Amino acid sequence: MRDLHRRQRAKRVVYSIPVLILLGALLIFVTLEAFEAMVVQRDSVRRLVEVEEKMLDLSKREEELKEDIARLGTEEGVRAEIREKFNVVEEGEQVVLILDPKPSLENKEKKEIWWKRVWSAILGK
Repeated sequence: MRDLHRRQRAKRVVYSIPVLILLGALLIFVTLEAFEAMVVQRDSVRRLVEVEEKMLDLSKREEELKEDIARLGTEEGVRAEIREKFNVVEEGEQVVLILDPKPSLENKEKKEIWWKRVWSAILGK
């Protein structure tokens, strides 16, 4: 019988309003902390992906730079780089410039809208 009374008293204490409020507050606190941990984890994964992409880009850039260094290690590579940077030619070579032709009046008239041509004809322009 004493055992039954002890159990009932323990139930009354556990199910009392202050204990339920305390347990509810504890539940809310744990839930918020778990949510915050989840947000931090997602942010970490996002940053990890960004860092991996950046690392991949940097490794590609490193390969390009190694190729450029290897190319500049040869006489032909140095000459090509000088030509590109300083716009120079070697002895005996000639420079050829290709210019776009100027648009003729005929092309301009073809590009005008038909009603503008009619209006110009009426006004005599």
